[in-house]
Amino acid sequence: MKKILLISLLTALILALCACGSAKPVYISEGETKFTSVLGTTFDYDCMTSPYEPEEKYDGLLWLDTSGDPYHLRRYSESVSSWSEETVYTKITFSSKGVLPGLFAAGDDIEMVNEETGDRVSAKILVVGGSSWYEDFIVIDLTLYENRSTDAEISIYRK
Repeated sequence: MKKILLISLLTALILALCACGSAKPVYISEGETKFTSVLGTTFDYDCMTSPYEPEEKYDGLLWLDTSGDPYHLRRYSESVSSWSEETVYTKITFSSKGVLPGLFAAGDDIEMVNEETGDRVSAKILVVGGSSWYEDFIVIDLTLYENRSTDAEISIYRK
């Protein structure tokens, strides 16, 4: 009798552990999802893209240095005649119409999965925003230097 009870408990424990590994996504995108590079937690920026330092410089000029891997975003300062490195994050815009801000908060660790390609990315949410009638967005601590969009389903899991 004790053996049967012990086996039943072990089986229940194994099933419970397996169920935790197959968590359901908190959010699945519908329609177009846009990925945009943002400077800090502000929004879009314009910069010169080149593997070579720009010849003409002015204070505040942004240069995406593509000479290495990874790329580096640099800002020119006339006062010290040099470049400083800037922090670039990724803004992801969904057409969830007010749903997303209620599901996530700044500081959440997430995993995003492109259901079409199987690509997975882990990140931390820095900003959550949006409106009930248009688009919602999150800003994550992932650097993306190429703006793009996809119609593939993007599933977001909380870690």
